[in-house]
Amino acid sequence: MPFQGLEKGIVLQDVRMFSSPKLKTRECYYLLTKILYLITAKGDSFTPDEATNVFISVTKLFQSKDVALRRMMYLLLKELSHLAEDTIIAFATLIKDVNSDAEMNRANAIRVISGIMDATMLGQMERYLKQAIVDKEPYVASSALVAGIHLADQSLDIIKKWITEIQEALNSRSIMVQYHALGLLHKIKRKDRLAVTKLVTWLADSGSLRSQYAHCLLIRFAVEVMEESGEKDEKLFHYLETCLRHKSDIVVYEAARAICGLKNLKTSDLLPAVAVLQIFLGFPKATMRFAAVRTLNKVATTHPDAIAGSCAFEMENLISDTNRSVATLAITTLLKVEHEGSVERLMKQITNFINDISDEFKIVVVDAIRTLAMKYPDKHYSIMNFLSTMLRDEGGFEFKSSIVTTILNIIEKVPQSTDLALDHLCEFIEDCEYTNLSTKILHLLGKQGPKCSNPSRYIRYIYNRIALENPTVRASAVTALAKFGIHRQELRDKIKVLLLRSLQDSDDEVRDRATFYIKILESHSDDPTHTPPLPPLAATLVVDDLAVPLENLQSDLVAYIENPSEAPFNLGSVSLKVKSPPPSESQANDKKNTQKQAPKKPSALPSFAQHLATIPAIANLGDLLNTSPSIDLTETDGVSAAYHVKLVKHVFPRHIVFHYNVVNTVAEQVLRNVTVEIGSDEDNGFVVEEIIPATEAVYNEPADLFVILSRPPVRPNGPKTVKIPTGNFWNNLLFQLHEIEPKTDQIDETGFPDEFPLDEVEIIMADYIRKNPIDDFTTAWAKTEHEPQSLTTFSLSTAANLKEGVAEIIRLLGMSACDNSGDVAPNATKHVLYLSGQFVAGADTGLPLIGRVRMRYSPQQGVGMELIIRSPNEAVAETIANVMFN
Repeated sequence: MPFQGLEKGIVLQDVRMFSSPKLKTRECYYLLTKILYLITAKGDSFTPDEATNVFISVTKLFQSKDVALRRMMYLLLKELSHLAEDTIIAFATLIKDVNSDAEMNRANAIRVISGIMDATMLGQMERYLKQAIVDKEPYVASSALVAGIHLADQSLDIIKKWITEIQEALNSRSIMVQYHALGLLHKIKRKDRLAVTKLVTWLADSGSLRSQYAHCLLIRFAVEVMEESGEKDEKLFHYLETCLRHKSDIVVYEAARAICGLKNLKTSDLLPAVAVLQIFLGFPKATMRFAAVRTLNKVATTHPDAIAGSCAFEMENLISDTNRSVATLAITTLLKVEHEGSVERLMKQITNFINDISDEFKIVVVDAIRTLAMKYPDKHYSIMNFLSTMLRDEGGFEFKSSIVTTILNIIEKVPQSTDLALDHLCEFIEDCEYTNLSTKILHLLGKQGPKCSNPSRYIRYIYNRIALENPTVRASAVTALAKFGIHRQELRDKIKVLLLRSLQDSDDEVRDRATFYIKILESHSDDPTHTPPLPPLAATLVVDDLAVPLENLQSDLVAYIENPSEAPFNLGSVSLKVKSPPPSESQANDKKNTQKQAPKKPSALPSFAQHLATIPAIANLGDLLNTSPSIDLTETDGVSAAYHVKLVKHVFPRHIVFHYNVVNTVAEQVLRNVTVEIGSDEDNGFVVEEIIPATEAVYNEPADLFVILSRPPVRPNGPKTVKIPTGNFWNNLLFQLHEIEPKTDQIDETGFPDEFPLDEVEIIMADYIRKNPIDDFTTAWAKTEHEPQSLTTFSLSTAANLKEGVAEIIRLLGMSACDNSGDVAPNATKHVLYLSGQFVAGADTGLPLIGRVRMRYSPQQGVGMELIIRSPNEAVAETIANVMFN
């Protein structure tokens, strides 16, 4: 390997040869190469002093007339110009080369000088650079244009004066000069959206570009203009379609890639680009095949119909491609677009290929198979057999883990595949070298195995793990076996015998688990005539998932052991909130000294449905229909607010629950019996039924309290609208404040009542609309063509741009933005927002809603909009549309 073991220190000593009166050209050239290698390839960092010394030494080579040495010298000076100091010493010499007759020296001097100039020196060089831009020698002109691109970042006002020369260069016959001229012209105009649009439109119509690189650049600029406008520009789209017939392959591909990447296109608009990419699939160059199949892979995600029929044959041929990257992309594309009847045939083709690729590519294929299984659940048998074959093949942990995860996902989505999946996983753990995967599968066997038609066949596999595996796996196997004994009474005696053998295990964890589960099994009735309910201990700790975080349970158990009590440990006393880790001793001292420690950000609220189900008063309200985004009821500045309070609104069939999340940010206080005082100054029909207070709010740990309100039903409100219950509520936080003695950390048990004002809470229309994102809005919109709809036009004068307008609409309507329409291009003046949701307040819970908002922005009128809402219920559609109008 060249330059192996090259040391920077030795090279820095050798630069003295550049100062020799008699230069040895070959040795100097070789040394310059070594320095470039250190900077670029090896990545050695030069200190400013080292870079400056080398820069000054290299400038001594200006005395050489050797062309190759001078080119290498310029190249190194350009690389060092960003590292070295005092580079200005070479400025005068470089100016001489800029005025020389040798084109090579002129071009290279311009490239170097652009790296050492600052804004104050550009005025001296402006005349030379403008002349160089229109030079007849393309190398010189390109160097000047590239210098202008770099200098535009610091001196754009001066560069703007070169417009005439740049436009002249844009007409050059040189492909590189034209390419660089277009790049510089766009950089000058990029902050003026109208100017960029005119430039792109003019060049697209004129057909004056000869350079394939300039065409590629113009295609990207055209896409940028269309994305910013939010609409399909017919002229620019026609230009892209014209480029599909260009004689240069790179222009054709760039145009096809650009069309496939545009948003909100119909499938018919993509077909010309797909046809071109289909041709590229048969090219002999691997780069072209890879580029084409990668683009088609992305199209398959959004428009599978555009590929399914036309490119399937070429894609199948690429499965055996010698380039593994091409073959992998071809497989994943086919998995996205193939019909259900072709799954078995495709699985056979993949089987012949999968062993020849690396684990990295295998994981990509497995991810695609997971999507296919979710798409065609009836094909789970062939897919599961294929995955089991891959599971038995050679592979690393990440690969095997991805297969196991895929099988678990299939079991979850396709319950009828459980028996087959468990059989395959049992075979796998017989020879599994990864502890994590073995324990994961054993947990699954313990959970799903007892529910199967013949659970006894899994016992042998599990017990083999007790006899043959490491302690971690043995412990997991003991737990899995116990679950069979608890769930299946006919197997209980056999399971107890097997667990008794584990009492002699060499590992404490295995013995403790065996003892624990034997005790549970013995506490269960052995009467074979009936199946009694499980003992509470078994139900809580073995069968059901723990309702408390394990971290909290562990810390509370440790505290109970350290401070023994006559009362038994109560699982119900464990907090449902994940506790913050205890501060270190130094952090605790800092807290006492400063008494002003910034609070941590409250942890995210847990899964609401699961959490609310643990509260009896709320669990009886019925199904949770919708949950609103969290809103702040206090100042968010941690310094100015003593307490942080967030609110989430939960909607039930006949009630709304206000869920307050309180964080005490004062280290020297504890809040107890935390509740709220709530009311409304308007007759909105809501009635407070119950308030569930928080027992305690200690420093920096979230505490939850709830207010249950009964809500009036949705009633007709005229011939075409309905009255949906909304309203405003004032509320104050009430609590008993107990101070903490800083020196002893003792809580003053006397305490005194206090209150804290909160912002008003508003129940709005959006609270009754559940987000319902859909993958293909265009198809969904077409299907609702004959449904009742309501059309409203209005304006948002308060919105400063389209982005704010989109955010306000989503906030007020509570619907999901579809097809990435929630993202607005910078400086856009037009945009189309696609919305989808479900209305949950009426008798028809989950009433589908779909909407489209056409938006236009002007500084004078703000954001103007046309909103269409479609729904099977005309009155609901009309009411929701009127929300924006009002």
